Amino acid sequence: MTDIEIKRGYEVLPNNNIRFGIRITNISELAIFDVEIILDFPESLFKLEGERLQKIGVIPSASARTAEFILKPLGCVHKINIEALITYRDAKSKKYRIDMHPKEVHCVCPFLKGKKMSRSEFLELSVSGHSAEMGLNFKGVTVERLASFLVQTCKSRHYKVDDFSIDSGKMLYLGQCPI
Repeated sequence: MTDIEIKRGYEVLPNNNIRFGIRITNISELAIFDVEIILDFPESLFKLEGERLQKIGVIPSASARTAEFILKPLGCVHKINIEALITYRDAKSKKYRIDMHPKEVHCVCPFLKGKKMSRSEFLELSVSGHSAEMGLNFKGVTVERLASFLVQTCKSRHYKVDDFSIDSGKMLYLGQCPI
């Protein structure tokens, strides 16, 4: 049985860098010591700002600490696994090494930027390329809340081309960065 719980996640920053966090929670009844996290990522795809090894130190019982790493994509990345090795000592000085379950990083294209264009320009371009019109039903969700959600979720992968009102709501036209 392990004395720790590992959670990991990431967010794409406005400059398209990735903030990758690893949270270690001590679930044992005693403190753990010499906690270290060594990030493992494809160096051909990312440049790390800072050190690969982060020394967390002591984590008291029922407490957590988070290590944050900033990764700069060197190109478009999609479905890339980020891993880590966590080492620590228990209260009896026994050393443990645990491989973090990989976290898949999706759809980061640092060289693709949204381009301002009119609806007619977009429609003209879409005729010569691949176009897909798909719909989802968000009954009971306000347009403002849905638009805010889409902007936050898709900000690095989509850009708003246009919107217009329809009988029962609003239609958004989004352009997608190719992967």
